[in-house]
Amino acid sequence: MKNISIRKITGAALISLGLLGTGCAKMSEFGNTNQNPNGISTPVTSALLTNALSQVGGFAANVRRGVYAQYLSENQYTETSLYALPLLEHAPTYSGPLQDLQTIIDYNTDPKSAGLAAANGSNANQIAIARILKAYIYWTVTDAWGDVPYSEALLGASNLTPKFDKQEDIYFSIIKECKEAIAGFDNGAPIKGDILYGGSTAKWTKFANSLRMLMATRLTNKYPAAGGKAAVEFADAAAGPHIDNNADNAVIQYPGGGYQNPWYLVYQTRDDYASSKTLGDILGGLSDSRSTVFGTPGPTFPYGLTRDLAIAYGNSVGNAQSRVLFCLQVSDNLTLL
Repeated sequence: MKNISIRKITGAALISLGLLGTGCAKMSEFGNTNQNPNGISTPVTSALLTNALSQVGGFAANVRRGVYAQYLSENQYTETSLYALPLLEHAPTYSGPLQDLQTIIDYNTDPKSAGLAAANGSNANQIAIARILKAYIYWTVTDAWGDVPYSEALLGASNLTPKFDKQEDIYFSIIKECKEAIAGFDNGAPIKGDILYGGSTAKWTKFANSLRMLMATRLTNKYPAAGGKAAVEFADAAAGPHIDNNADNAVIQYPGGGYQNPWYLVYQTRDDYASSKTLGDILGGLSDSRSTVFGTPGPTFPYGLTRDLAIAYGNSVGNAQSRVLFCLQVSDNLTLL
């Protein structure tokens, strides 16, 4: 019995070794298993542009920034109004839309990939639009955080610790980016993936110049002189094509379904944000007609109250306070500029 057992064990071991040997011999048939055979090795620049554009509505509808700027007041959970919840993280903006736009620029610039990228439109036009959109996003980033990585950012593994540039330097750099991008447009093939302006370089030119005008206006506190840097930049941008009618506004369209207006999403399941009394008083004092479209009719809400005081004020007005853009529907559009 012992001999039979040994023979059985030996035979089973030989069979196992044979199977293992056969399996190892066939592993090469699977190729490099560390590579995804369905993965895209070459970026589709039109898809990258669409992805970046699909996210910019969030920069124009950032609730916490709206609270910090006192455009909104919290009427129940007042931690943000009391600056208890800091807004510290900007890394997703760099790794997301900014990196997508930089990839568009890189692939349309590199002679090895420019020919393939040209299937999505003129190389020059893709680069110019990506530069303008990068400037817009950097504008929102530096306005939120001040000094941020800029000149050494988006370099990947070659620089994992980019320096923080001064906000003033970033402003002038992105103004320069807009001017150079406008000059870079050509009469080549329209680009694909542009859900903002449909590839119209004329409208992108107006957007870039209007962006320059707004940035120059922000610089007037630093350079108030009539002949100073801010005034010179504003006048230069205003002399060119710029947005002067609603037809040229930068508007992100939200068809509904899985792609909904971010302001609608804010109020879809909650209504604890109200129009701030701070902004309401300013608009009222200026007789600014935008006060009627900023929020729904009703009393504006005092800013910076504790939770108990906020709830008490809400009860005192029958919880009929003005809601910011409360009338938005799921498919309403959002104007960026």
